[in-house]
Amino acid sequence: MEPHLIRQHSASLLRSTSRIFAGGAAAIPAERAEDGNSAENLPIRQQSTRIAAENQDTVQQRLGEEMQTMLMGSLKWICLCLSVFTTLLITMLVLFVLAFVAVIQHNDKPCDQPLKFYLLVGILWSQVPGPLTELVGHGWSTFNRMWLTLAFSLPGWAVIGWGLYMVHSSETCHKTNPALFYPTKHYIYGQIAMSFFILCATIFGAFGFRRVLMILNTLIVKPGCESAVKKLPKVPAGSRELVAEDGEIIACPICIEALEDERGAVKTPCSHFFHEDCLAHWCKNHTDCPLCRQSVGDPDPKDGEP
Repeated sequence: MEPHLIRQHSASLLRSTSRIFAGGAAAIPAERAEDGNSAENLPIRQQSTRIAAENQDTVQQRLGEEMQTMLMGSLKWICLCLSVFTTLLITMLVLFVLAFVAVIQHNDKPCDQPLKFYLLVGILWSQVPGPLTELVGHGWSTFNRMWLTLAFSLPGWAVIGWGLYMVHSSETCHKTNPALFYPTKHYIYGQIAMSFFILCATIFGAFGFRRVLMILNTLIVKPGCESAVKKLPKVPAGSRELVAEDGEIIACPICIEALEDERGAVKTPCSHFFHEDCLAHWCKNHTDCPLCRQSVGDPDPKDGEP
């Protein structure tokens, strides 16, 4: 089987597993054939010329290179996170099997709460958010689909809340049917941990790959020239300098949004254009242009320096 097919099938299996274990409260979002943030799929008013599209790729490539360097230096933390996630998956698999066996073998014994139906309700609902997101969010951007996924996860959290209510309001089930009560209780607690972990990852992904790279990139400690950005020449919206050869407004290579809003554009000494706040964010720990690596300005003085 081709490597990309193996990756797709593995990702599909992981998404299905996360939906079941989380009871639909959270799920790893499905990949799309086309990236909603790519230059080819942006609205026409946000597209720039072919050169600008290449510039956007250049920024992302630089971010990727620097993030790779940072991640290699934090390899032990990455391995720790992967280990935690793997352990969580294995634990949830064991808890699921125990809860499933408990329902099959002890559903006929007395319990003052309908705990025997919890696992079935969770499994059934876990199959709904995925197809519903695909149906409703067809053609939506990656960002909007992420938030749609979060919206459809709310009933899943309600199911988990129902399970918690049954467990904590039960007065006799732990005595009359402990073989059903405790496996179900442990599975519900595991679902909370699993759902919270995946939910955080989904919200993180909702900001978009490029924005995530920009946020993480600020963790790299290097000299910056943020104050120099504020001194760069301002370019008003509607200026001919911001109009590409095809007549469209050029896009900021960092956020890939058109340079025509109230955020304001600046021009670097190397004649590249950016949103002022985007370039300032970049220059928190850089002194060079994200495109051509020429100097944007003098490094900011360190704390205590004049």
